[in-house]
Amino acid sequence: MQNPIFNQLHGFIRTSSLWKDTSLFGMEQFEIPNVNLPNNSEFYKNLPNLSTQYVLGKRMEIFLKEILKLSKNHEILINNVQIFRDKLTLGEIDYIIHDLKKGELIHLELVFKFYIYDPSYRNEFERWIGPNKKDSLQQKINKLNQKQFPLLQEPETEETLAKHNIVSSEIFQKVCFKANLFVPRSLINKQLPIINNDCIVGYYIHSEEFKALEFQHQDYYIPRKQEWAILPEHNSTWYSYAEIQDDLLSLLEKKRSPLLFRRIDDQTFERLFVVWW
Repeated sequence: MQNPIFNQLHGFIRTSSLWKDTSLFGMEQFEIPNVNLPNNSEFYKNLPNLSTQYVLGKRMEIFLKEILKLSKNHEILINNVQIFRDKLTLGEIDYIIHDLKKGELIHLELVFKFYIYDPSYRNEFERWIGPNKKDSLQQKINKLNQKQFPLLQEPETEETLAKHNIVSSEIFQKVCFKANLFVPRSLINKQLPIINNDCIVGYYIHSEEFKALEFQHQDYYIPRKQEWAILPEHNSTWYSYAEIQDDLLSLLEKKRSPLLFRRIDDQTFERLFVVWW
């Protein structure tokens, strides 16, 4: 895969915000500024080594940091500061930034998620879950509202901010919540409520469905999780249906639902999850 960091960064930028209405979930979305990314290798060389040691979420935090540094309208005051109480970690502040154009201080939390839509849940909001059913949109929203945003008002946080001459009462709170959503194939062209439908980028099927003849004549790539943000058309390594079977079955046996890039022809690509459950 050529220049994977470049492709991951652009995949992050291309990912849509989960909602547009600023009142949804009681949280205002932060729109990532448009910046001119340097089109040279030096920019990517100066990034931390992302080859192995950064999980997906941390990689996206680094990308957003670099974008904000390039923005003429924003200044990063604090980034990834952990807050402690009696040597116990209360949480972490992703960013405190100064919006130079609006004259605002912003506490910004970044979320970059992959969810699938399970219609078996009664509540529409609860239908968005992680591919392995280990997390959900509901859980993440609860965590933001009950833990991550209230952290700003903790005395220990105020002490930390004071060292930077920042007063917590003067800070607005926003979230940059980007999501890649996957639905059952029968719903791929349907409009779903609540969320921004621009986030729907693919579909999911169960492992038995993937045995169908229609899937056996294309090329595939099983990206590592740190590569999930990459658009499949930017992938350069492909394998046949037969060649991916061992890796696919190994993941499914471990109860891990793999993401697949599917190349139907040179112009047509898909992203899909094959779920184990």
